[in-house]
Amino acid sequence: MRTNHGRPEAGRRARVLLISVATAAMMVLTGLGLPTVASAAVGVPTAYLSSQTYASTAPPSADKPQSKLWFHQGSWWALMVGAGSTSVYVHELMPDHTWRNTGALVDSRVNNTGDALWSGMDNRLYVASRAPGSPLQVNALTYNGANRSWSVVQGFPVTVNSGGGSESATIDQDSAGNLWVTYTRGARLWVAHSTGAARTTWTSGFQPNVGDTVLKSDDISAVITFGNSIGLMWSDQESGAFRFAVRAVDAADTAPWSVEDALAGTGLADDHINLKQLVGDPQGGSTQL
Repeated sequence: MRTNHGRPEAGRRARVLLISVATAAMMVLTGLGLPTVASAAVGVPTAYLSSQTYASTAPPSADKPQSKLWFHQGSWWALMVGAGSTSVYVHELMPDHTWRNTGALVDSRVNNTGDALWSGMDNRLYVASRAPGSPLQVNALTYNGANRSWSVVQGFPVTVNSGGGSESATIDQDSAGNLWVTYTRGARLWVAHSTGAARTTWTSGFQPNVGDTVLKSDDISAVITFGNSIGLMWSDQESGAFRFAVRAVDAADTAPWSVEDALAGTGLADDHINLKQLVGDPQGGSTQL
């Protein structure tokens, strides 16, 4: 077969091959190199000694659905038990990998565990914390960049009428600005939310309209907001499933939620949940079990 210019096809292919080899050689000589398969070197982690924990308090990192860390103004901050204390304070991670107690008291109750939420909408840190035998508590703090300090907002902390102690508690803020908490208590699933712009008035805890709210005593729940929706996940070891429910932000408290089984089957459900939103994804939030 011949080309339109009368050159044999085999000769044209040989010329193309020579040009390709020459191009590759030129790339090597000029330092451009050829594309390579992406690879990542195995890093060697470095560990640093953090603050001590004390036998008189529960593990400061508890509980499973709760977040203790947030990043703000170029630093990592954490909810940590103060050295020699049983109270939780805001701590800052310093350049030498030590933690500085800012002196900002979050919760003084023994064995309290909290879930931290930095609100860009309000420029506040919100913390929902629970403690054995005590109602749920929500605190709010503001940040002072001049001296890198935190101060409790007037009117806080707020006691949420949760009916007593709870298994765990998490907090999030919806697109309308309302704060939501969820917790389990008495082998039941509960939620509550703020009702005013100050975030200091709250509903009492109520069972969401999801059908089955009967759980086992150590089941837990977590709340997350995305778009104009509220998401609620809980473990249901009574029925052997992880359930996820969604409703609109502006729906009534008595409105039904859309419920699905995220995972169901014999021996698959336990009390391990942590929810994270996949920011910027038009599909909404992502769920980690």
